[in-house]
Amino acid sequence: MEGHTGIFAINYLFSKKLNFSISSAYTDSKAHMERIELDGPTAATQIDNGTNGFSRDYNYDFSEVQQYSDLHIRELDLACSISYQINKHFSLNVEYNYLYYGDAKPYLYDGTGRAHIGIFTLSYWQ
Repeated sequence: MEGHTGIFAINYLFSKKLNFSISSAYTDSKAHMERIELDGPTAATQIDNGTNGFSRDYNYDFSEVQQYSDLHIRELDLACSISYQINKHFSLNVEYNYLYYGDAKPYLYDGTGRAHIGIFTLSYWQ
């Protein structure tokens, strides 16, 4: 397994009332499984599981797991926000967030996707 993450952030205060921030995080991770060897029957075999003679077939083959177990995920999170203190009771905040999730080796389904998130906040203090 191998993973690398980088994080970057800047927060800048333009004035007592206006603030700007931007941040980013990027992750690249990889993993895989080696060949799995299990002791047990190599063909379909009746196995008694101890419930009054009820039996089931044992037909699990793990010999190919290493061929489809590779993982390679890339994630990116970008965020920026601007805050403005209107007066001593109100402040305004606008945020944008971009998220990316990339599955470079999908097997069951491809989870690759993007999201754009916008947030608008008006805060009040007494």
